[in-house]
Amino acid sequence: REFKLRSYTLNAVSFHFLQEQKEDVQHSIITDLQNGSEQTRRRLAVYCLKDAYLPLRLLEKLMCVINYMEMARVTGVPLGYLLSRGQQVKVVSQLLRQVRGGMGSL
Repeated sequence: REFKLRSYTLNAVSFHFLQEQKEDVQHSIITDLQNGSEQTRRRLAVYCLKDAYLPLRLLEKLMCVINYMEMARVTGVPLGYLLSRGQQVKVVSQLLRQVRGGMGSL
C-alpha cells in the first residue's frame, strides 16, 4: 500500500527491493520435477525454499511487522484492524481517544 510498483508479484517486488528473483520454474513442470531424478527434486527444493525465503527477506527489509506493531501501539488499534480495515480506523481511533481523554487536549 505504501509503494507504487508496476507489478506486485513476488518476483517483481523481490527484484525491486532486494535485487533478487524467484527461481525460474513453470508450475506445469512441478510434478515432473518431483517425480524425476535427484537433480530435478533439488531444483524443485531450491524453488520452494526461495519462494519461502523471499517474503521473509522482504518483511525484514521493509520492516513491515515493526511498522505495523508501532502503528498499532500509537493508534491503539488492534494489529488485525490495521491490516484489514484501511486508514480510516486509525483516524477514528485517535479521535475517540482524544474525546475519552477530555476535549482540552484537542
